[in-house]
Amino acid sequence: MNKQKRRKKEYRLFVLASIVLLLIGASVLWWGIRFMANRIVARVIDIQPVQWGKLEEVEQAEAWTIRREKILPVPAGAKLEPVVPEGQRVRRGEVIARLQQGQLDGAAGRWDERVVAPEPGQVCYHVDGLESVLLPELIDTVEPDQLWQALQQELGKEKPPVQGVKLLDNLQNPAFLLHLNSTVHWQAGKTVLKLRGKDTSLLVKKLKQRGGETWVILTALNEVGDLAHERRNNLELVERTYRGYLVPASALTETGGKKGLYVVYKEIAYFRPVKVNGQVGEMAAVEEIAPENKAPLLGPGARVVVTPALVTDGQRVMR
Repeated sequence: MNKQKRRKKEYRLFVLASIVLLLIGASVLWWGIRFMANRIVARVIDIQPVQWGKLEEVEQAEAWTIRREKILPVPAGAKLEPVVPEGQRVRRGEVIARLQQGQLDGAAGRWDERVVAPEPGQVCYHVDGLESVLLPELIDTVEPDQLWQALQQELGKEKPPVQGVKLLDNLQNPAFLLHLNSTVHWQAGKTVLKLRGKDTSLLVKKLKQRGGETWVILTALNEVGDLAHERRNNLELVERTYRGYLVPASALTETGGKKGLYVVYKEIAYFRPVKVNGQVGEMAAVEEIAPENKAPLLGPGARVVVTPALVTDGQRVMR
């Protein structure tokens, strides 16, 4: 009888110990699976540093310069020898070039004439035949699409190269004619564009849009530098600039009706509401809304989660 009781007791202890070991094993297995799952998730969580900067909405276009220019007469058959270099500014009465007239007994002719600047300006030795098409006085009387059509017709003509010299008015800011194969939301007389990387401002003087195309005349509001001298220029036009901490747009998420992102501090992801100042392509410029005086703050060098769908507020993100 005692042996039977002892066996039952031992059996109960065995079952109890087995259950305890089973629970411990299951617990260890569960924590192990959770640990490995967190490690796997952490491996695919993308975390990137942020810096303060700016984003620009840029429109690239080839522009034709409209400027006041005066062609100085050069007799047919004469040989022109420049005295001052291309692009140099000269005063009134300054000698720009010399002319060699004809041949003398098979020898070179004499340099017996001079080309003198009748007014101040910038010297240009490239007479392109567009001086009578791209006239500043046409800006107020001709629509940009009509001026563009006249330009294309002139460019389509076969013309021999012309030897000559002209003076560009360097005291009057130039205008630019351009054509875009897209539409824009610029407004004539209101929209002011910036040249990328420069302090130059350009006013949208006239604008015509039709059939998905756009023709524009821009007038410079201040100095444009070497752009005034070149007939054709590739312009990078900036309409809007957004400043803030630059983050991938994919880092933005919404929690509790608030837009924000996860800032990582000591391997923990914290949700921080932000104001989106603007987005260009795949990048956004943001600022933290009412930042708390405690870590983590959104600042230079801060790290943000670019894959917010894999993270919750307060989650440990192991890197």
